[in-house]
Amino acid sequence: MSVRGAVGLVMLVLTLFCLFMMLFLGHLDLSRPRIALLNDVLAGIQPSQRGTQRTFPVQQTVSQETVLPDTRTVSTRRTVYPNETMADMESVARSIEYEEEPINKEDRLLAIKQRWEYYAGNDYGEEGGQFGNQSGLSGDPARRLTVVVFAQMRTGSSFTGQLLNQNPSFWYMFEPLWHLNHAQNFVYKPIPVVNGRATVRLTNVAYSRPPESTYSKVLGGILRCDFGQLMKFIGRKELFGARGSKALLRFCDEVLHYPPIRCPWVLKPQTLPKVVNYCKRTPNMAVKTIRIQDMTSLEYLLGDPTLDLKIVHLVRDPRAAITSRLSLKGPRHRPKLPFPPQILNERDINKLCDWIKKNTVTTDVPSPWRGRYTLVRYEDLAEHPELMTKKLYDFLGVPLDDAVLSWVRENTKGDGKPHDQFSTKHHDANATAKIWRYRLSFPAVAKVQEMCRDAMKIVGYKEVDSSEALRDLETSLVDKIPDNVIAIRP
Repeated sequence: MSVRGAVGLVMLVLTLFCLFMMLFLGHLDLSRPRIALLNDVLAGIQPSQRGTQRTFPVQQTVSQETVLPDTRTVSTRRTVYPNETMADMESVARSIEYEEEPINKEDRLLAIKQRWEYYAGNDYGEEGGQFGNQSGLSGDPARRLTVVVFAQMRTGSSFTGQLLNQNPSFWYMFEPLWHLNHAQNFVYKPIPVVNGRATVRLTNVAYSRPPESTYSKVLGGILRCDFGQLMKFIGRKELFGARGSKALLRFCDEVLHYPPIRCPWVLKPQTLPKVVNYCKRTPNMAVKTIRIQDMTSLEYLLGDPTLDLKIVHLVRDPRAAITSRLSLKGPRHRPKLPFPPQILNERDINKLCDWIKKNTVTTDVPSPWRGRYTLVRYEDLAEHPELMTKKLYDFLGVPLDDAVLSWVRENTKGDGKPHDQFSTKHHDANATAKIWRYRLSFPAVAKVQEMCRDAMKIVGYKEVDSSEALRDLETSLVDKIPDNVIAIRP
């Protein structure tokens, strides 16, 4: 046989071997439990030992002093929940993908019975979730607290939303209405390129804003955990603010058993029912949005018997908000500091200030939002973060979790590192709230004050009459909120 023939034969054998391995590996069930089992075998752990470690713990008595095990760590594949009945036990073993050692049925029955008695009145549903149906400030399980952080662009809404996201009793969603704004902003257009192949180029198209009624309708569905209107966007990794949503990360861990890195990509039609089920069993719902312009478009939700809707109306000094928007421009397009008046967008300024005037609720005029609304100034949050956070939770009627205060302390005192303009972390929250006084020129400030004088007066912001007064940070431009405004005050 020639050398060329021998080489050809070797290549054929290698090819056949590779095909065989691909077919073989394709039929392996490398699910998470089996991988764990293989890892234990490699580590020298016997299956019988592993099965003993994974059996359900049994509590002989249940008292106030008894600390039950964390339900999330009872099993690597399935959690035992209090709503399971004794009749459900026959199907429990079939739902577990592997068991190296038979688990004593009486022990498991006792464990479920004890959890059921310990968490009396809770309804966990059939999939994941560490909470029962315990929402509703009056104790009525049919009513569920829903919070809307109602804000405008660059008013500190991301920071405020985190005050709810960090609380494990909230299902928090970051800008779910963003996709309605941007669904048609891009089109895919095939174009020829080198090598004779066609690729897809992302091309900008004209901006089109849906009507206000569309936003309010979709938001109403989201507050009820109805994500049907968002189905067309399934597949976008930021559909539910996946990277930063604590609730979604819990869902991925407890229900799908996915690591955080995979969580942004699990929102698919086949998993959406589980997302909805988990969302409905989380006690409270919160949404942060800057898309809705008129709060009255949400009034129809006040009559929903299943929702206890509350609005947190977040405002910021218009001069600071406009300056922050100008700072978003890239270095090549950003004008030199301080920003001159000719670059101000009068349409944006009017829109922002009209939004403040139109949506601020006062005691002077009857409003259906009495008891459901409060105004919060970003400057107050920045200067008194812990105090304002506690008062915010008092308004919501929700216990303040220690995780929230820990996050506040870590993200308002500064860490000495730079952050991007969309970050919720600041070197010093109070200093960040005042930095606009160096970035905006006095003529520009005077122009904003002239256009927003009424709005600034309503929520308590002082005007300045000179460049020297503008730069003097010892003089506060944040006045007392008028008594007739329904607001949280420091």
